[in-house]
Amino acid sequence: MRAEISSPAVVMSCLFALSACTETKPPEVCGEGCRYKQALIEAIDSSDRIVVSEQSTGSELRTKESDQAAEPVVYGRKKMGWIARQQFKRSVREISDQDQQTFALCVAEYHHKIEFYSKGKVQSTLLICFHCGQSYWDAHRLLPPQELFKALTPVIERAGFRTERDWVALAAAAQKK
Repeated sequence: MRAEISSPAVVMSCLFALSACTETKPPEVCGEGCRYKQALIEAIDSSDRIVVSEQSTGSELRTKESDQAAEPVVYGRKKMGWIARQQFKRSVREISDQDQQTFALCVAEYHHKIEFYSKGKVQSTLLICFHCGQSYWDAHRLLPPQELFKALTPVIERAGFRTERDWVALAAAAQKK
């Protein structure tokens, strides 16, 4: 049995409801978390390449002779395909606009990063620490959305990386190679 919509008012209200889900909020209604989401979606759309990587921070590779951090070791890099980019964008859209309100008191160890490229050059880099839930995006100084990691976790996992590992053991094994 096929249902038909006969009332123009019903059709208009359905169209209005659909457009409300896809429209960008005006700046006066949009907080920092919302603007961060909009900027991240724009970065996804405008990039001609997005690369996800997993690496040491360099601090795991300190030696007894030196208190200096070593050069980070990159464990893997993966270019996001079209489907992965669309999933990333959808994940960002689905999280709340609420600004981040809780902050870790630890020193972030950014083991993951997402690089946004345009014309062969990195335009911005999003650094991610899953251990303490901190991120740093050099494109903006806006507070991220409270639920940002709900959108970032699947991106990292779809790229074949893990959000939690024994980073010290991994760095030690890489150093022996």
